[in-house]
Amino acid sequence: MTRLLRDDWLAAGFDVLVNEGAPALTIDTLTRKLNVTKGSFYHHFRNADDYQNALLESWEQQYTARVIEMSEAAGDPALVFDRFSRVLASELPDIEICFRSWAFQDERVRSYVQRVDEARIAQARRWFEMLGYDSTRAEGLARMLYALLVGCYSIFPPVQGEILQKTMTEFLQIASKHKEKA
Repeated sequence: MTRLLRDDWLAAGFDVLVNEGAPALTIDTLTRKLNVTKGSFYHHFRNADDYQNALLESWEQQYTARVIEMSEAAGDPALVFDRFSRVLASELPDIEICFRSWAFQDERVRSYVQRVDEARIAQARRWFEMLGYDSTRAEGLARMLYALLVGCYSIFPPVQGEILQKTMTEFLQIASKHKEKA
């Protein structure tokens, strides 16, 4: 029998969340999905709350910290947005949508989503400041860019892939033209 790693449990949780929804995110569902006993679950997690917190932390790391790090590796402020939009365009919105839906039903999840949103907006603001926008304008543009991203993920069907990348690029071009006129 193969031993499961903590990451295997988290991957299963992402899959359950996307395919069955937050109410299905139970120990029974997970053990059945992975075809293991509850003892295997308790080897990695104290209880369901501990597991859900680990899942939330993994989402925050993978879909916020990792994306920011990957985009900043570009170095040049003009390339940061290009890399950022390419990374986001390659990610599927399903998990993002699921966490946001779950947040409407669970205060703990809502606090994670709020923290993620604040971190992402703050990073976008820093990027706009690196491009020469004053802090007030950078804040406004960061919020608009983020609202555009969340909106693209939230419509049906979600805007993703190359279309998402083009949409974000067009927004940045409009913002740049407005800056030139100001």
